[in-house]
Amino acid sequence: MSADFNKRHKRCSGFSALEMLIVVAIFLILGAVALPRLTTWRSDSNLMGAIRQVQSDLNWARMEAVQRSAPVTVTFTSGQAAYTIWTDRNRNGASDTGETVSHSVQDSFQNVSVASNATMVFQPRGTATTTGTVSITNSQKTRSLSVNAAGKVMIQ
Repeated sequence: MSADFNKRHKRCSGFSALEMLIVVAIFLILGAVALPRLTTWRSDSNLMGAIRQVQSDLNWARMEAVQRSAPVTVTFTSGQAAYTIWTDRNRNGASDTGETVSHSVQDSFQNVSVASNATMVFQPRGTATTTGTVSITNSQKTRSLSVNAAGKVMIQ
């Protein structure tokens, strides 16, 4: 009786090669369908992260102008993902030693470029004397930030 039980039990345990092959095939098909979407998602996530970083830095520049009671200027470097923020503490209209803080979006987010049509200047009351748009681009999309006269930074 125990020999019959062992034979029957051995036949029923485990997976056949055909069953394993079918499961592997299903996983490969699901992976082939999901991979392009994951690549697009990562690219979109990278772009939105860069936009949020620039938005955060522009809001920081605005708050710095209010806190220091001095104009704060944000200058974008053409063709790069870098920009400079400087507080004009002595109000001479020029970036002096100790007034400059440089930022680069490339440090955290690769394959994005930043371009702007203006140099943003935030005043001590939080307003912006220069309004403009900042465009952030990756290989697939372009998103924009705008700064209005009230100094508000908005993602478009």
